[in-house]
Amino acid sequence: MAEVKQESSVTKLFKFLAAPFVKIGQWLLACFWWIFKRRN
Repeated sequence: MAEVKQESSVTKLFKFLAAPFVKIGQWLLACFWWIFKRRN
């Protein structure tokens, strides 16, 4: 029981920390795609 509860809390913490990086990654990808299409 304790291990499962600890694992789920770690997963929530990981998702909480990873969310901003995912948004930044999507923003960078969008900027790169815009620059790439603008150059062609």
